[in-house]
Amino acid sequence: MKGIKKFLCSFFGWFCIPDIEITICTNNPQPIKARADCPNTEVRKYPKGTYFDLCTLDHTPPVEYVYVDTCLDSMKKPNQYCPKNRIEQGKEYIKGIEPTRVCAIHKKPIPPIPPKPKEPYLGTDHYQFIEEKGKYVKTFFEKIHEHGGNYTTGFLVFTWSKGVEASPFKQVGVWTEGKKEWPEDHEFPTFDLDKWNEQTWDKWRDAFRWCKENGLALEIRILDYCSIKKGYQKRHNPFNNGSNIQHYSGGMWGKPIQPWYKKLNRKLIKTINEADFLDYCRFVDMNESDVAGTDPKDTPEWKDMACKRFHKFMSKDLMSLGVRKDQLMMNIFRSNVYDYFEAEDYTMQIHSVASPEALIKAYQDGGVDIFPVGDGPDKYAEGNANFKEYREASPTQGEKMGKYIKGKRGYSYLNRATEKTKKADIRKADFRTLDGLVKGLNSPGPALPMIGGK
Repeated sequence: MKGIKKFLCSFFGWFCIPDIEITICTNNPQPIKARADCPNTEVRKYPKGTYFDLCTLDHTPPVEYVYVDTCLDSMKKPNQYCPKNRIEQGKEYIKGIEPTRVCAIHKKPIPPIPPKPKEPYLGTDHYQFIEEKGKYVKTFFEKIHEHGGNYTTGFLVFTWSKGVEASPFKQVGVWTEGKKEWPEDHEFPTFDLDKWNEQTWDKWRDAFRWCKENGLALEIRILDYCSIKKGYQKRHNPFNNGSNIQHYSGGMWGKPIQPWYKKLNRKLIKTINEADFLDYCRFVDMNESDVAGTDPKDTPEWKDMACKRFHKFMSKDLMSLGVRKDQLMMNIFRSNVYDYFEAEDYTMQIHSVASPEALIKAYQDGGVDIFPVGDGPDKYAEGNANFKEYREASPTQGEKMGKYIKGKRGYSYLNRATEKTKKADIRKADFRTLDGLVKGLNSPGPALPMIGGK
């Protein structure tokens, strides 16, 4: 074919006119020249001089709409915090320009901080919360608030733990002592009383913040008999002879220990003030049975003298740091120190009050503005029991006690549901007793009379 065409071109010039390329719109049944916006085209060759009209077809695509819920403040998809009255349901958009991102204007509302707690206080305690995981402690405080409480308690110098993660002082080693009555491990911590365990102080900072967020007063037990009454527990105490590199061995409440407690008090109050938390605090500066339950050879008179002397030192030192007198309490177990505390106008904290009967007796015996506590044996208690069979008040008893407490300082109890086994578990806390107390406190009518009490 090419040879024939070449032969013809040598005689007929017109036969040699070259082909041209024309872009054809294939949407038309007849060949027609494509426009720039024609969607379907094809390039074809035609003899030079071939002419086609320009395509006149309407190739505009049909408009497709989508419908999207829209936050009118951000013009984006709403999140869970967008106000309902600022959301337009199913707003119409041309497909392709609808919002795909989520509103960033509206955020989770920050709950208002509850007001500072006021008397009467009602709450529940888990003394060793400082050794628990932070998320469990936070939940525990939130639950107290949710159930209407405004009070809780924790040990400062905590010595029950096998480890030392709860100590305010820094551990720098271990020491051993072999005695058949000790548990399996005979290693005890060695502390440096000149260094702080900031891991523990960070836990206290968290506790201050969470208490404030939930409107809870926090009772800090600076020295407590329960954490030093047994030899094994005592050997975890940083002030125990052999448990510190300073070789301090001057006892738990005499003059030699006072400089160390002054140092501890200053660290505590400084940390509290940094958190703007002082008004939320109550302090138990010692437990009268710290002295009463130590050496059976000591006379009652000596014990009374040691108790009063140490309390006088601790209360004076704390008040020099800005603590008010009404923020101080001391545990009382024996009636022969009642007169001293009544005369000095200090609040006495009475333990083993877990029933209406024990509550009435505490006010009759105290004759002062006392603060009853449900920690301790009470034969009338009917609520949760731990492995020692110490009990809480039952919810029904709690409701009656709440009616007695109206207009008084308040009441707290140890949450026995957290201590039903030898390993305490804050996650098992049971707040039914607190529910009863709050119900009784908020019931209509005046307080129930307690004969002999205030």
